[in-house]
Amino acid sequence: MENLPTEKQTVAPRLNFFLFLPLGLVILILIGEGVYYLKLKKNQVASQLSVEPQPEVFLSKIASPHPTGTFESPVRKENMEKGKIIQVDYNVNDWAIFLPEGDPVYAGFSGFVEWAGEGSPQKVILLKSEDGKLIWKYLLVGEPLIKNGQRVEKGEIIAKLGLEPLPTYDVNLIIQASLEGKRVNLDLH
Repeated sequence: MENLPTEKQTVAPRLNFFLFLPLGLVILILIGEGVYYLKLKKNQVASQLSVEPQPEVFLSKIASPHPTGTFESPVRKENMEKGKIIQVDYNVNDWAIFLPEGDPVYAGFSGFVEWAGEGSPQKVILLKSEDGKLIWKYLLVGEPLIKNGQRVEKGEIIAKLGLEPLPTYDVNLIIQASLEGKRVNLDLH
C-alpha cells in the first residue's frame, strides 16, 4: 500500500495558509499606510521650505533712482491703465502693453543707454540708472530713437512703437526690471 497523506497532513498546510493570509494582508496594509504617511510628511515639510526664492516686490517709490522717488510713465499717462502684468520669466512680473503704431516710449528714469540693439522684428533697449543698480529692459516692436552710451533724462522719448505684436505675446512693449543684478517684479499701476 502506498503512503498516502493522512487527513491531518493535508489540513495542516491549508490551515497555516488561512491563518497567515490575514496576518500577511494586515502587514501589507500597515506598510502601505506607513509609506503614505511618510510621503505626506515629506510633502508638508517641502511645502514649508521655500525652494524657489520669491522675487522682491518692486515698488516704484522705494526703488526709483530718481530724487522725487517716482518713475516716469513709459507710455502716455492716459494709456497706463491699458498695461498689464505678464510673466516672461518664471515667477517674475513684467509690465506689458499693446499700443498703436508710432506711439512714443519714454525713459522711466534718468540714466544711460547700455544697449539699443536692433533685431527683427523685436528691438531691445537697456536703460541703466546713474548709480548702475537699476536696469529696465524694454522689449519692443518699433524704432529705438537713442544710441548706445547715450545719456537720457527721465521722460525723454526713447522709441516709437511698431504695429506688430511681439512673438508669443499680444503686446508690442514689455518692460522688465533688474535691481542690483536680480530680476524683480515691475508693477507700474
